[in-house]
Amino acid sequence: MRSDPVARELRLRHGRSSNAVRHWCARAATGSSVIRVFASDTKPPLLQGLVVVPVEEMAGLRTREEFESWFEARLHEVAETLQEKNRLNSRVQPGLTWGHTAKVLAIYIRAIVLHSRFFPDDIVARVKPWLFVPVDNIVIKRLETCGVRTPFRKIREIASRADFYFVQNLLAERCDAGIARVVFDDGWADREESAAQQALQPTSRARGVHRKSKHKPRVARG
Repeated sequence: MRSDPVARELRLRHGRSSNAVRHWCARAATGSSVIRVFASDTKPPLLQGLVVVPVEEMAGLRTREEFESWFEARLHEVAETLQEKNRLNSRVQPGLTWGHTAKVLAIYIRAIVLHSRFFPDDIVARVKPWLFVPVDNIVIKRLETCGVRTPFRKIREIASRADFYFVQNLLAERCDAGIARVVFDDGWADREESAAQQALQPTSRARGVHRKSKHKPRVARG
């Protein structure tokens, strides 16, 4: 029986799809605004550290405590790949592990769980309330506007497990039923709202403001 090349290609693509999702999410988690504080040449090992995270194991987690233990183990694995190049990097130290690496890993896992079809809906619904907020300067300032002062002012100052869980536990405790703490970092919603407001602003022409033409009007010749 002859092998169907189309069926063979489909099987190949299907087998590679989950790996492609990992790489897509890893690139999304390491954009220029995230990676710029790390030492040069940090991005390749960071990308490799993310794509080998066994995210499929989240499907077997049943409690928040299990998720937290799993996350912390993965966090130290990824951070270890960055230590050599960033050991003396004052832009990320002393918060390399619990600050900057935790932020990147949280973004990556959020993308896997919420922004792809890696998991079926029932697993997404179970894991979503456990997801960590990627803490950055925006989140810290947002907390300040809500009257909460954190024990740190910058990501690099998140130097311990206690610092990291200060924000995570605070947000988890304040969530109403059906709300996940991870939405506290929903910057895309802010951008969309700002764009919508700008779209509703009247243009200069609609307000009756007309620019004067630099060209003299032509006079019709009879």
